[in-house]
This record gives sequence, structure tokens and C-alpha cells, in this order.
Amino acid sequence: MGRENRDPRPLPTYFCPTAASIKLKAQNVVNMERQAIQQLKEQ
Repeated sequence: MGRENRDPRPLPTYFCPTAASIKLKAQNVVNMERQAIQQLKEQ
């Protein structure tokens, strides 16, 4: 379905720095969301 937009070449995630950085960014977003939820709960 949405694979036409992606790079058709199969890239191994363990060797792809962009995939690693995207994973890191996603983890940072999740951590930020968790912190925001905790701050809302504490208020």
C-alpha cells in the first residue's frame, strides 16, 4: 500500500543510520509524551 513512497531497496536496519536515528527520535518522542503525561497527572 504505502511502499511506493519508500525506498524500494531493502535496507537492513542494523546497518542503516537513518533508521537508527528515526528509532532514536521515536523513543525521544515517547519519552517526552510519558513525561508530559506524568506532569499532567501530578498537577
